[in-house]
Amino acid sequence: MAKALSDDLRVRVLKASPKGRSSRHAAARFGLGNSTAIRWIVRASQGERTARPQNWRRGSSLDVHEAFIVGLIEERRDITLHEMEVRLLAERSVSIRRSVLRALPCGWGWMFKKGRPCTGVEAPVILKRRQDWFEVQPELDPQRLVFIDEPDLSTKMTRLRGLALRGKRCRAGVPRGQWKTATLAGGLCLEGMTAPSLTAAPWTARSSSPMSSRCWSRC
Repeated sequence: MAKALSDDLRVRVLKASPKGRSSRHAAARFGLGNSTAIRWIVRASQGERTARPQNWRRGSSLDVHEAFIVGLIEERRDITLHEMEVRLLAERSVSIRRSVLRALPCGWGWMFKKGRPCTGVEAPVILKRRQDWFEVQPELDPQRLVFIDEPDLSTKMTRLRGLALRGKRCRAGVPRGQWKTATLAGGLCLEGMTAPSLTAAPWTARSSSPMSSRCWSRC
């Protein structure tokens, strides 16, 4: 976002305009763009002599339908823009482009999120386990806590394209031979990482058992 200009500079431009100077002359005098000086002078003639708040949004004809659109989102959080467009046309007789419809909820504070929680976390058994975990947390000894983590690295993550001059080959190293997945597993505690284990395969329940035993032996 561009840095906002000071109100003091705006006041000096507005004072120079009624003295016979054109907006372009005032812009050149104070080192501004012509469009900026013209916009300031036009807004001042309409009674707007100060800068607008940051992230200011123009009013939209769909603001009167805000409650309806928000209701669609609350009804189905994963509703698509096409479905919202169809509902607006069928129930409110409003025709709107998807690009406008996508930006409109953002102006009302709604954001498009990628992550969606699993519905299984609301199951009574899961909720009871989580509640039991919260209750015993104050009694846990930090010295004996071990968190098992298993970051993996796959050769499929190698970038297959690059930049090169026209007529020249793009030479960059890629893994040779069979492409695999490597997993580095270990326990994280106050002393650092313990019982690290490197496996040339994805992390599974079978491969986690030996490493877990080594971690528990440290506790």
